Amino acid sequence: MLNFLRVVVALLATVAITACTPASSPESPPASALIRGPNIGPGSQLAPLSEAASFMPTLCRTDRPDEAASALGFALNTDFGTYYHQTYNLSIKRLPDRCSLVLVSTESEERVTSFLSVVPAENITLRVASDGNRYVSAVYAGA
Repeated sequence: MLNFLRVVVALLATVAITACTPASSPESPPASALIRGPNIGPGSQLAPLSEAASFMPTLCRTDRPDEAASALGFALNTDFGTYYHQTYNLSIKRLPDRCSLVLVSTESEERVTSFLSVVPAENITLRVASDGNRYVSAVYAGA
């Protein structure tokens, strides 16, 4: 009888340990999938210029744009083929030989041009709206 109780206790202990141990998987967890759809648009916050400038080469130089876009907080508008940042009012469109960036900023023209020229961005244009925001577009030819 004592041996029988020992076996039962050992079995119960094994079951308890197995239930408490997380299952392991030989595969790494999947990268978060890129959000995509026809109604995707930009976020509402203004992007810090240093961060906005870093998005262009990061997203435009990669062979895996969807993974990079997802990691950076972008989603893809499937109707336009444009990546929209989900926090910032900013978008990037990849083309075969270049990328274009569009963002909203309240910074001065000189400051915007200074940050984006480091990328290096070309054809930087600013349009000032009646609300005082600057609508900025730039082309990154290093794609």
